[in-house]
Amino acid sequence: MLSESRFDEVIKNCQALIREKSYSGPGRRRG
Repeated sequence: MLSESRFDEVIKNCQALIREKSYSGPGRRRG
């Protein structure tokens, strides 16, 4: 299993990608 610190980093990266996609994509559901 990944350590919490690493897991948090991955989550942050995923959130950043999702934000970019939602901004320029037609899948914006969360503010």
